[in-house]
Parts: sequence; C-alpha cells; structure tokens
Amino acid sequence: MMRLNTGQRLALNLDSHIAVDAGAGTGKTRTIVERVIQHYLSRRQRATEILPVPERPQRISLSRVRNNTDKLTDPTDWKGLLPGEVVLLTFTNLAAEEMKGRLRDRIKKLSTGSLGSTPEADPRLRSEADKEQLMMLLEDAPIGTIDSFFTRLIKPHLASLGELMDAEIVTDAERGALERETIDAFWALPSDPKRFTYLDSELLQTDQSRKILQSRDRLVKTYSGRSRLSKVLRGLMSNSILVEEATRNLSEGESFSPSLLTKAMLSCISFKQLDKAFSELQSESKVAIDTIKNYMHVFTDSTWKEGDRVTLLDALSTETPQSHEEKVHWISRLIALSRKNPFGNVKEFPSNSIPRSEAWPSGILTYTAMGASKEAKSAKKLLKESISKIGEIISSEENIQIMEIARILLHHADVPGLTHIPYPPQNRVTGELKSQSYSLDIQAESMHLQDLSTSMVGLLEISRNLKFRSKLRDFDDVSRLAGDLLLLRCPRICKVSHFYPREVIGILETGPSEPWLDDHIEKALFELKKSIESTEEAHDKQTKEKAFLDLSKRWETLRSIRRRYRAFIIDEAQDNSPLQWRLLARLWGPREVKTGEPQVPETPWQPTICYVGDVKQSIYAFRHAEASRFREYTNHLRSTNRWELENIPLLSNEPPLRSHEMSRDPRRDHDTPFTTAKNLRIASGRDLEPWIRFDQVDSVNETLVEQDILARKEGLIRLDVNFRTKSGLLEEMNTWWREIFSEKHRTIPRGGWYADAQDLRSPSKSDLSYGDVDSGDPVLRTINQLDGPGHLEWICPVTDIDLSDPPHDLGTPIDPLANNLSDRVEINARLIAMRVKSLIEGRPIKIKGANGEWKVIESAQVDPGDIMILMATRTGIRDALLRELRQIGVPSHADLEGDLFDQPVTKALEALIQLCARPTSRHHLAWVARSPLIGLSDNQLDELLSSANQEMNMMHELSDYLGETPLGNLVRRWMELAGSDRIIQMLEETLDYSDLLIAHSDDSDRQNAERAVTVIEEILDREEGSILATADTLRSLREDGQGGVRSVTKPPSDTVRLMSIHKSKGLEARVVILADLFSERQVRNSHQSVNRFGVSADIFSGNPKPWGGNHVLRSGVWEYSNWINKSRRDAENRRLLYVAATRAQDSLIIVGSPDGRNASKWVDGQGVSFIHDARDHPPLGHMITNSMRHRDWASSEFNSPWLTQDDRNSTKRPSGRGGIVLDPFSLHGKEGSNKRGNKTRLVLIHSQECLSPTSPHATPYTLMKNAIDSISSSPDRTAPDFDPIPSPPRYIKIAPSSLHSESDPTKSGGIIRESENLAGRLTPTELGNVVHRVVEVGIGNFGTDPNPPLPPSWTTKRPNRLNDETLLRSVLRETGVGPLSDSVIGTISRIIGKIDEGHLGRLTSGKVVSGHTLQGLRTELPFMLSKSVEFEPITHGLWTPDGMMPTSVENKGVVQMEGLIDIVACTEDADGRPTIRAIDIKTDSTIGGRLEEGSYDHHDTITEFERELLHRHGMQLALYHKALESMNEQLPEEMRRLVLPPAIVWAGNGRMVEYPDDLLRDLNSKLESTLSEIARKHLLSSA
Repeated sequence: MMRLNTGQRLALNLDSHIAVDAGAGTGKTRTIVERVIQHYLSRRQRATEILPVPERPQRISLSRVRNNTDKLTDPTDWKGLLPGEVVLLTFTNLAAEEMKGRLRDRIKKLSTGSLGSTPEADPRLRSEADKEQLMMLLEDAPIGTIDSFFTRLIKPHLASLGELMDAEIVTDAERGALERETIDAFWALPSDPKRFTYLDSELLQTDQSRKILQSRDRLVKTYSGRSRLSKVLRGLMSNSILVEEATRNLSEGESFSPSLLTKAMLSCISFKQLDKAFSELQSESKVAIDTIKNYMHVFTDSTWKEGDRVTLLDALSTETPQSHEEKVHWISRLIALSRKNPFGNVKEFPSNSIPRSEAWPSGILTYTAMGASKEAKSAKKLLKESISKIGEIISSEENIQIMEIARILLHHADVPGLTHIPYPPQNRVTGELKSQSYSLDIQAESMHLQDLSTSMVGLLEISRNLKFRSKLRDFDDVSRLAGDLLLLRCPRICKVSHFYPREVIGILETGPSEPWLDDHIEKALFELKKSIESTEEAHDKQTKEKAFLDLSKRWETLRSIRRRYRAFIIDEAQDNSPLQWRLLARLWGPREVKTGEPQVPETPWQPTICYVGDVKQSIYAFRHAEASRFREYTNHLRSTNRWELENIPLLSNEPPLRSHEMSRDPRRDHDTPFTTAKNLRIASGRDLEPWIRFDQVDSVNETLVEQDILARKEGLIRLDVNFRTKSGLLEEMNTWWREIFSEKHRTIPRGGWYADAQDLRSPSKSDLSYGDVDSGDPVLRTINQLDGPGHLEWICPVTDIDLSDPPHDLGTPIDPLANNLSDRVEINARLIAMRVKSLIEGRPIKIKGANGEWKVIESAQVDPGDIMILMATRTGIRDALLRELRQIGVPSHADLEGDLFDQPVTKALEALIQLCARPTSRHHLAWVARSPLIGLSDNQLDELLSSANQEMNMMHELSDYLGETPLGNLVRRWMELAGSDRIIQMLEETLDYSDLLIAHSDDSDRQNAERAVTVIEEILDREEGSILATADTLRSLREDGQGGVRSVTKPPSDTVRLMSIHKSKGLEARVVILADLFSERQVRNSHQSVNRFGVSADIFSGNPKPWGGNHVLRSGVWEYSNWINKSRRDAENRRLLYVAATRAQDSLIIVGSPDGRNASKWVDGQGVSFIHDARDHPPLGHMITNSMRHRDWASSEFNSPWLTQDDRNSTKRPSGRGGIVLDPFSLHGKEGSNKRGNKTRLVLIHSQECLSPTSPHATPYTLMKNAIDSISSSPDRTAPDFDPIPSPPRYIKIAPSSLHSESDPTKSGGIIRESENLAGRLTPTELGNVVHRVVEVGIGNFGTDPNPPLPPSWTTKRPNRLNDETLLRSVLRETGVGPLSDSVIGTISRIIGKIDEGHLGRLTSGKVVSGHTLQGLRTELPFMLSKSVEFEPITHGLWTPDGMMPTSVENKGVVQMEGLIDIVACTEDADGRPTIRAIDIKTDSTIGGRLEEGSYDHHDTITEFERELLHRHGMQLALYHKALESMNEQLPEEMRRLVLPPAIVWAGNGRMVEYPDDLLRDLNSKLESTLSEIARKHLLSSA
C-alpha cells in the first residue's frame, strides 16, 4: 500500500472535482498514478453513481491470458471505470510515456487478497486475470498529450469535417516553407476577387475574400510596405490561437468593439482605487483653479484664452464623469496638461507649476514674471502646495497602474499638439501637421485590430488549403478541427457549404456562454426551426431543413463523444493554452443518455474532473500557455463542487460519497474489515481511515487557516511536502520565493499571471503520516536522504583586469578572467568549468575572507551525470561552456535546440547543397572549401579562386585543384552523385568519408548532422527532387529568423547536461548550476519591438509605421500591449527562476555578477563589492540578491551584509539602488548562527583562486599543431584490403519481347501481289496488335475429346470468325486504331484471310495438316520461366575516397520471364503421338501491303525471307519453347506431350514455318548466353 500524506490522500477524492496545486517535487506524478488506479478499481465513485456506462469493449481473448480465466471479469460487468473511460493528459510525449509506464508498474504490483496480506494487496481485485485485462486495455487508453488526444478524437470524423483522412503532421522544415508560401500567396492575390483565377479561388475559399483583401491593402498603407508588414503577418500566423482568443473577447458580432477594447485596457486597474484617485485629483484641481481665480491679477495680465492649459484645468475641476472610462480619460487630460510634452518622458507639473510650450500655452505667467510682492509670494505658495498635492497623488505608489493606463489612453484624448490620424493613415504628413504628434483614436485602433484579425483569417484559410493540397496538417489545425467537431464555434465545413443561413452561422460563431454549455447550439436550432416554419419557398425551406438535420446530427455526435469519457485528469494544467482549456471543457457538458438509463443529475461538469498544476511552474508562454486560466478554472471547479454537494442527493445520501467536513479515501472502497496489526500500528492506522478530515494536518507544527480548509472542502488541494531537495536548502529557497512572488512586484496587481509564494517543507520522522514506520520502510530512507543543510554557492566573478599586452607566443594560453578583452560570458564559462571539474574529482574549494585569509571547504565527489547546468538564455554561454568543459576533459552534452541549420556541422552540409544547386557560384565554392569538408587555408582558397574560370563549374575547378587526392576523389564523387540526383546518398557518404564529424566530434553534432539529412530528404521529396528549390528552402529556413527547424539531441549517459531552464522541467539533479543569472538578455522585450507585433490572450497589436523618417504614429493599444507583456515577461522570469532552483537535490550553484560599470570588485579588507538592482524587472540573479536584502530587512537583521547603510537607517522597505560589500567568511558563518536557524550556508567564490587548479587550457594554435603532428605521424591512407564474400543469386525480371530484333525489312520471297500500302495509316505495332487480337478472339476450334485430356478452355467448340468484318471493326475500336477507310479495312481483312487460308486456319477447321490433327488450342497462354544463369563475376563494394572497398562478389543469378504465348496448339501426329507446339503470328513487312500468292506445304523449303524471320524472332520463340518444356515437365508423366519445335505463322502468306532442329539448338545456346549477359548488365546497373 502506498503511504501518502494528507494532501495526497485528499487528492484521491473521486467524488468531487479536484484541482491539485502541486509545488515542486511534491510527488504529483505519484499522486496522479494512484488516482487513476483508484478510478479503475473503485466500485462507488461519483462517475459510477451519476453517469451512464458507455459502450465497452468485449472481453479479451482467453488465449491471451496467462492466468486462470475462471474469474476473468467481462468488461461490461466491471464496476469501476475502464482505462478507456479515464482521460489522462500531460504536456509532453515523454511525460505521457513515463506516466503510462508508471501505471503499468503500479498495476503489475497489485495483488489479490485482504488488506495487508501483501504490501500491494487490494481486496477489490478479483483475480490476476483481471489485472492482465487492465494491462491490455491500458495500451489503448486515452493517455498522451492534449494534441495527441484531439488528433485521435477527430480521426474518425475527418470526412464530416471536410478534411483528408490521410493527411500527415507537418515537419519543422515544411512548416517554415508553408509559412513563406502562405504569405507569398497572400501578396499575390489581386485586390478584386472578380479577377481571381481558379487557383486563387481554391486558395481563398470564403465569402469574406473581398473583406480580407481590403484589410490587407489597408495594412500595407499602415505599415508602409510589404516587408515590414510581413513580420506582423508571421506574428499573426504563429500566434493565431492567442489572436483568435483575444478577438473573441474584443468583438461584438463580426466587428471589433471600441468599448470592449477600452474595457480590456481598464481591466487591470482597481475601480475602487480609481474612484478614490479621481476624487482626490479633482478636489486638489479645484483648489488649484480657485487659487488662480482668487489671485487672477497675480497669475495673468489678461483673461484666459480658449485652449490654454489653465482653461482645461478649470474645465476638469467642474466636470462630473460618471463611468470609469470617463474618469480615466479625465486623468489622461490632466496628465497631458501637466507635461510640457504630453508624450515625453518628463515629470508632471515641473517645479510645481503649470508647464507651457509653443503649441500649448499655460495661460498664466511664470512664477518669476509674477513678481516678488507679498501677495504674489502668498499666491505662488498656495498654488505650489495644491499642484504639489496633485503631483503626489499622480506619483503615489497605489496609483501607479491607474496613471500608466491614463498615460496610455492619452493617445486617444483630444489635447492640443495631438492629431488623430484617420484609418488607414494617409501616405505622407504635410503642412501644419509636420510639427504635431500623431496617434490613432480608439475607433481607428479598433479598425486596425479588425484588419489584423481579418488578414489572419485569410492567411489561415490560404495556409489550410495549401496544406490540404499537400496532404498536411498542423497541430493548430488539429485544435481548430477539434473545435469544429465539438461545436465550439461554427464548423468551417458548415460555413463553406452554403446551406447554413448567415444568422445561424453568427450564432454558432459566438460560441457558448460557458465552454461546457450548449446554449449556442440550442439557440441556433431554435432559429433554424423558426425560420423553417416561416419559409414558404420550397428550395429555401429544403436548404434550411438540411442545415437543421446536419446541425442536429453534429450535436448528437458531440453528445456521444462525451458519453465515452467519465473522468479527466490533466497534468501540467498551468501550461494549457486558453483554447485547450475551452476544448477540454467542451467534453464536460451534457452527454448522450440512452432510453431506459437514468438521467444525469443537473451539473455544469458531468465527468469527474481533476487537474494538477503549479502556477509557479508556468514557463511556456511562447507556446501560448496562460497561467491565469488555471486559477479561473479552479474558481469554476470550486463553485461546481459547492453546487453539486447541495443539489445532487446521490452524492450525500447514505452511504454518502461526500461530506461537508471530510473527504472519502477511495482505497477503502471494499467490504473486507480485515487488516494486519502492523498496518494499524503505523501512523496509528490513520492511513486505513475511510474518511479524511479537511482540517487534518501531517505535522505538529503545521497549521491550517480557515481559507485553506475551505479550499480543501471545495476541491482545491495543495501539495507542499517536497521529496526532492535537502531540507536546509529548501528552507533557504522558501525565503526567496516569499519575496520574489510578493505582491509588491506586480506592476499590474489585477493580472492573473502572477504566482503566489508557497512554503514547501521536507517530510519528517515526526510527521503523523509516517509515525512508527519500520526502519526499512522506503519513506524513512527518503526522509533521511532529505535531512541536511544542502549546499548553496554563488560564483560571483570579480573584475581584476590585467592591462598588459598579451603574450606573443601563440602556445601560451590567455586567462579570460584577467584579459581586458574577455566578456562576462567567457569569464562565467571558465569558472563554471573549473567548478564542475573540482566536483567530479571531489577536490576541495577555498573562500577568501576580507582579512585575506583562506578557508578550505571539502567537497564530495559527484558523477558527471549528476550535474545539470541550466541556462536562462542559450545565446553565447552555451558554446562557451561546451568549449571550456571539453578543453579540461569534462564529458558534457548540450541540448542545443535552436535552429538546426544554424549549427556549425549542418552549415557545412547546407554549403554543399548550395554549391550543387548553383555550381558556378564562387561564394558557395568558398563556403565549401573553407568548411571542414575540404579545409582549405585562406591562401589556398585565394589561389583556387584566382585560377578558377568565372563561367566554369566550380566543383570541376575544385576537383582539378585538389587533383588525385582523397579530397579530390570526394569532390568528383559529389559531382557524380549530384549529377544523377542521388543527393541523399551524397550527403550520407560525405558524413562517412569527409572530416566533418572529426572537426565536430560531439555526439550532438552527429545527431544534428543525421537530422539535417532527414530534413533535406523531406524537402527534396516535397520539391519533387529539385535541388535548386531545396537549396532555396534551406536558405529561407536559415534566414527567416523564425527559429527554422529545431535542433533536438539526446544526451549520452554519464555526462554533464547543459540545457535551457524550459527543458529542465520535470528533471532533477544532485547539483544544479544556474549559469549567467545576471544577464540583461532576460529582461529585454526586443522580440516584440523588432517584429512590431505583440500578443497575449487578452489583447494583441501591431506597431503601425505608415511614414518614413522621424514621424511616429502613436498607438495606445500598442503601448498597452507592451506594458502588459513586460509585466507578463517579468512574472514568467520569476517562475523560470523557481523552476530552475527547485531542480536541485543537494547543491545549488548560482553563477554570475553584474556587468559594466556595476561589475563586482574585490575590495581589500572588506570583500566583494556588489550593486543592488532597483528596477521593476531585474535579471534573475538580482531577484535572489534582492530577496536576501528584503528578507533580512523584514526580520530586522540590520547587521546583515545584504543591507545598504540606507536600508539599515530606513523604516521603508528597501527599494533603491545601493552598494554593499560581502565578506565570504561572514556569509559562510557558522551553522545555525543566524536568527532564522537555517542550516544552509552560502559559499561565495569570487575568482579562480578559490578553485583547485586544472590542467592548463590548450590554445587553438596548440590544438591545431597537435592535430597536424598527429596526422603527419600517421601512415598514408590506402584502399582498405578486404576479401569479398560470395553473394547469393538474385532474381532479375525481363520482358520476353526484349529478346528479338525490332527491324522489319520489307522484302519477301515468293510471288508478290501489290496491295494497298498501309504505311502512314497505321504503324506496324498497331497492325500487329489488331491482327493478334482478331486471331485471339476469332480463331475457331471444332472441339474434341483428346487423350491425354486437356482443360475445357482448350477444347470448347467455337466458330471461326477470322473473316467476320464486324469482329474486325470491333477490335479496331477496342484498340483505338482509326478511323480507317473501307479500303484499308479491306486490306487488313485480306491479311487475316491469309492466316485463315493457311496452315493454322485449316488445322483449326478440323483438317489434317502434314499428318497432324488438332486436339486443343489456347490463345494468349500465360507463362513464367525461371532460368539460373552464370556470368563473369561482379565485385560489389563501397566507394571511399581511397578507392573501392570490395564487400561481395556475384557470379550467379536467376532470370525470371513472364509473358503470353500467342497460340499453343495440341495435335496428334501421324504416329498417334500427342504433341504440343508454340506458335507465334508475325505481320512483318505486311505494313507495306505486300502479300504472297500461292499455297505452300508445311514442309516446303524455307525461303530466305522466312529464314530471316525465324532468326529475327528466334530468341523469343526459343523462350516460348523452353517455357512449354518446363510446363510439360511439371505435369504427371501420363499427361505429358511431345514438345514440337516452335513455329511462326507469317500473315503475308499464312504459312506455318517450323524451326529446324539445328537452328533451334543454336538459338537455345544463344538464349543461354544472352540471358547471362542481360543478368550481368542488370546487376551491374543496380550495383
């Protein structure tokens, strides 16, 4: 039995919907697995009590069960849920496989028997056979990622969704190419849909085409061209899921709503605080304006002018805005008049005065111009006091968000100096407008967003149709198709089918009021029904009835899909996108209930829902994860649980499933009362209690507040017992998170994307859940492992620059820690490498005290595989780390990710492809020649380029330059393979025989090279083998800046792992090193600025740029989007730090220090200097140091080294910049010496002196020299000596027709009568086909009863129709010959007549011909002949630059021939012997219309023409003869016949000419040699 703590047991509640808030390392996977098992085994649970049983699979075949099947339960009788009824979803395929693996292991461990009889005994399991059945059903269970689940869900319904059944998921390479193709096609469409070509119409299959194209054309003006707009379009496509979500929230009907847009921008402020701020500001404004009025003669020498600032202040003091929107606009205008430049980064009310500018006068005198009289001084004092109070209110910390929104909405205000530009913007700024500021008002902003959204719809439609054409599908397409299937909106197929009314489409597009409801479907059906009843026109009525039936059927399908699933468990739910939440929720609505089944009680969510997540670990915003939705759905879950407890009696009736005060443990869902005394002793038997109180705790020190107990009652369960990190280190990090996730860091307090701090604790022996466990219990082992201080270390490099010149000796290494040219990245990488080396070798480290003394700190030895280096950003630090680690011999692997074709090893392969595609390019020649493929020096390259002919093939030039060397051979091999379109073979041989994988020898390089070949193969296939198109695609993938094809590699075992923080999710390591934590790259928002596009689930925007020069068009929505996304980025950075730090088990090492003027230094007698960062959005490293600063200030540790002198003297929380000096001795301190009693002590390493010295780093020159020396001392390469092995015979198929000559001489012997010449009217082949077909169908058979017997098809009587003109004309139509004149048809008839009059015709009519009587006849007899042949040996081998390496030798083969023999005649000869003969009809020379007169006997002397005819077709007839002999030999002896020599019937005279014996012998010999020759040639060509 699993020993679970209280939180984990509460998470097993199957009778409520459960949201599990699982902190890092709290055993959530273990809890999920146990919950799934309980769903399978529990007879009584919410799902079994209130939901109908879905259709279930048949019992598995008894033959597949190894155990006794007497107690095998039929699935229809299974009391719990079957695996197919429980949906288990997680974030990655790897996690899904791990989950399924753990479930298998858990089921394997289950055993029958009473509780406690074995550790895993469960009385609910009837038999071992049932366990086997569960394991088998688990294989098809819906366990996987959300994408894979929906892919599987839509598959049976693709046809009804208008999709292809055989479409494949696009690859990374195809995705990039499709995006470019989509945008290019978007630009190519004409502005007027009336000018569309057929292909245009196929791409944009929507009645919104005109609207889409108009939006596109307006956007081109707004962004002054296609180039800039293309970046925005790419942003729209790659973030279409979020854009659709935001569009849904900002639209009314089909249009963006200015009011909803404004409402969205106001959603981040507190309206209560807004009311207060407005009231205070207006009150003080009234005081200020009254002061001015009372001292009018002092403040002005004339009356106020309309448009002056003071006039606006006067108006504001008396306005009475009612709505919150009006109040914010009121504050915007106040801020505008308070600034000299409303949009400058300037202070409000400078010098406590009303500012002035040329464009906007203040309306009062300057303070100096007012004079210095007593009255003037008094008036100025009063005005300054009131204006100062206004400024204080504006700058108040509690009003920060309100004022930021007011400044943003200032772009929409009507103030002097600001011109609102109509949308779309005019082409240029002219006249008086040149001195103005320009912005879009809220109406123009809405139109701009509408155009962006509409253009995205067009892009998606084009992309969809391009993919449809190529039989491709993306995961975003899967999500949209799932939305169509689940009727989240109107299915696309319904919109393009043209029988759904527009009003019904509009209702469905609006979607449900809540994702799990079907109210929009009910409304649409009601509208259709009402419309049908009011429609009189028959066709219109029929169309609407069709729509009604179609929608009803789709709704029925949805309800039947819902019926399948009775429980959902969603892991890593904090990383779900908004669309994924809504799609999943569509499956929680009303299901199908069949006749006779009880109705499902009314509830919002029908299946039992459980999702597990941790907002603190939501770090996938770039994959559209939306942390706020976890909280939003948790609120829905809690309200649903409250409703169900009060309104579903089945849950609370006796025996109850739910209680107000307790939660039921489903593991006690059995009837047996027996257990062991041991189980009763452990934890006082609390693990055996069937109910758990919601206020139950695990530790005597644990307290629950009322809010926590209420959350448990309503289904929100928090797991806070960490089973990963050392207790001391865990306690230290808890103090960080309290500060890092503090509300004061929330620049937008109402934003739902912030995480809350959660204290994690380690399990303890004193925990009530583990009391009295045996000493060998795994729980105790875990507790003992986690008990201890852990190790916390900060590698903080100090600046100690050596300004002397570097050494002249290239073999002398330069210390990056002292070199003035070294940057932060190189210094950090060197120190990390040195520290990793000391960890692996178990060498001690030292710290230096302020007094100059050193302290040695012992270090335990750590395996390389137990060290993980995490990078917040991969740029720079990754390559530097790999280089430093490899130089000191530390095995390491970097999960490179990033762009595949940006890796050095793949760049060389691309260079080769580019050169093959454009062989005259000198640029590509240089790229290849300088790469490790060839490795020319600069001088050699210059020599090559200087001698190369400008117009020549550069591969030839390179080959000639390299000469007869292995490299020259390699280049020639490239030319050979590229010339025969064997590009993939070329790349594979390049990897095998070039120095590429020697120069880039890391395992990840090899993996990247192999993946690059696979991607290139995919592109070649897509581009139909065009290497030029493939090269262009590769270049675009590299240059588009969108990430291209991702590089993903697998680490070898026992290496130091380098990876991004994102990639480390779900992993752990004994030692975790956080690299370069003070990098400024983490806090920049440059991606949004460069691409001029920003998006979140709430809002999106582009940054318009309609004009060149310094003229800027301001956009309040763009400013708001920037502000929101900066806040989101900071919140995610804080979560990133949490994820990174909580991967550590024993040791956490933080690396980095501030750069530039804030760089840390060693201060003699004091220690390491450090500057605190006071920004709202600091780098990750400063988040940690700031948390230490605030923690010590809050706990009144005023002697803390983390506090500045100002901090110690202040009663306000530390907030500003400030310098401190840290003494490493003081930080390390003594165990338990601080007030917090924390056992973890910080080790501060400031330089390489603190680390044990490593072997000196070799310089690049030294490495190159060593490599050259090694190559020079190695023997010259020679062709490998290898004895080839004999190869077994291979089969070669050939066509019999390939064995005879195609020549057809026109001469013939005998008497010739001129007939009509057929040449030019039909070809010899056409004539031959016609004659053969007429003979095949029309030749007669008088019918016999032969001995030995023949098959009926040989002896069936049929009339002779060779002279039937109707048959001839039918054959002409069948063969497609003609039309022909009657005279030509007559000539063909005469040719066929010759056959009828000749030997064959007489024989088939029953006459005796040359002593032979016909017994049977078969036309077009199929045959297959296999003939073993031998030939001169062929040596096979592998190409190498040093020559061929023989691998096998081949000198035998089997030739297989299949064909049809024209006629096979069975006769009885004059001696009464049964015979068989192959006969072939030949029409040679008859095309010229020449026919022979006279009759000939079978044994007449063969003419010269006939002998030529026999020779010409001899090989073919000899083959037929061999085939007949072979078939005859396979018959029983009594059924065999004498095989006669083959014969030819020449259509020119109808004579049947038999092959003489001597000629036949020669032909058989020639056939043997010919087949050997053909076999060898064939095998050579395939070698």
